[in-house]
Amino acid sequence: MFINILILDFALRSYQRGIRGQRDRLRHIGNSKENVKKQAETLHDLSVQWHCMLKDLEDIKQHIESMLSLQERVEAMPKKDPSSQVVSEDDDTTAATDDLHHLEAVRGFWARWANTYLERTNIRIQLVR
Repeated sequence: MFINILILDFALRSYQRGIRGQRDRLRHIGNSKENVKKQAETLHDLSVQWHCMLKDLEDIKQHIESMLSLQERVEAMPKKDPSSQVVSEDDDTTAATDDLHHLEAVRGFWARWANTYLERTNIRIQLVR
């Protein structure tokens, strides 16, 4: 479970960098002296990329939800012999559940920003036309 959490954390950090990079491209277009046709093409490209990022972030949400569901089932399983374990499984499963909830919050934050930038991109597309 923890390897999956690390992978999700890495993926979300990658999307964070991607969203920031796309945001910078969007800002550059506003300050650019490019011709209208070139701006429209760049804006359409950005719009497609925002849509792809949002879809990927939604896929990550579903993955996190399935992992949380799995965690709930693991927590509900009876423990065999808790006295033989050095570290409590309850602490491990609680930490994993907390990590997954944190990742979902981070994912939601970046999905909202990606959606905001998609809306701004679409407004600029309309203004360029």
